[in-house]
Amino acid sequence: MSDLNGYPPRQRPAIPTLLLIAAIVAAVGAVSALIWVLFSETEGPAPVLRTFAERVRDDDCPGSHELLDLDVRQATPQEAWCEALPRVRELLDPGFEVEQMLLREGVAELTIRGRLSSEAQVWSLRKVDGTWRVLGPAGGLGALLEPVAA
Repeated sequence: MSDLNGYPPRQRPAIPTLLLIAAIVAAVGAVSALIWVLFSETEGPAPVLRTFAERVRDDDCPGSHELLDLDVRQATPQEAWCEALPRVRELLDPGFEVEQMLLREGVAELTIRGRLSSEAQVWSLRKVDGTWRVLGPAGGLGALLEPVAA
C-alpha cells in the first residue's frame, strides 16, 4: 500500500517528537540545576580560610569575626577580636599554599605555608550547616587574643 506519491505510508513515531524534546530539555535543566546547587552551596575549607585571611589583611574586623566558628565567636567578643587583628595579620598570609588537608569528624586541619614564611602552620575549620567556620591556628586563638604587654 502506498500514498499518492508512490511512497509507503509514513508511520508515526512510538514517542511523539514533542514529548522527546520536552524530556531532553527537562533532563538538561535538572543536571544544570544540580551542578549549580553543588557549586554554589559547597565551598571548601581552603577558600573560606583564604577569605578569612583577606578580611584580616583588610582590617575587616566584623567580616573576619563573622567567619569564626560560633563557639570561638561566643568566647571572643568582637572588641577583643578587633584588638587582636594585627597579631592575626602577622600570622596569616592570604597568599598561602595548602600543603596538606586532613578531615576528621567535620573538622578540617589545613597545613599551610605563606609566601614569605619558611614555617608551615596548621589552621582548623569546622563544618557547620554546610559551611566552614574558622576555629583558629594550632594551639587556638588564646595567645593571639591576650593583650600585648606594654
